[in-house]
Amino acid sequence: MASEIPDYWTLLGIWIRREDGLPELCTAMLNGERDVPLMDEGTIVFFRRPGDAEEMIDRFGPVTDAERRGLEAVSVYCEIAALLEVVRTGRTDEYAVVVDTLNAVLDLIAATGVGMPDDIRHTLHTAADYMTFSRDIAAWFDETKISREHLVQSIRWAVGTIVTHSKIVEAAASG
Repeated sequence: MASEIPDYWTLLGIWIRREDGLPELCTAMLNGERDVPLMDEGTIVFFRRPGDAEEMIDRFGPVTDAERRGLEAVSVYCEIAALLEVVRTGRTDEYAVVVDTLNAVLDLIAATGVGMPDDIRHTLHTAADYMTFSRDIAAWFDETKISREHLVQSIRWAVGTIVTHSKIVEAAASG
């Protein structure tokens, strides 16, 4: 019998426009059977500073004894601008931006409870699955015959869904 891995919290950082420095938004993810972000009444809770993770878990996290170690640094990366750049122009995803960002986006979409249109679900899931084992995004486009533009539009749909089902919360000390 396989041992059960205990639930634990990780810090997800989202970079929307820039690729360097601190993320523009963060959320804490409860990793377990499913990876779930902080939620408040069906809405994803984002905050601006990685150092606010503990407070946000206390305010919005479910009551759990999940481990909280490693929350001072981002461990799950969601780099929207870099993802779109690789999709539009890249042949090789040297830094695993596609798989990391798509997996984060898919977890966030799942948390919203919004159903994805079948073509978007197929596109995002097959891209994430393929890029788990290969960094050659050009080969994925060749094999699937899915256009770069369709993947870009699918990503935009996903990001829009996340934005419209989230809120940004300030830490108590912030204001």
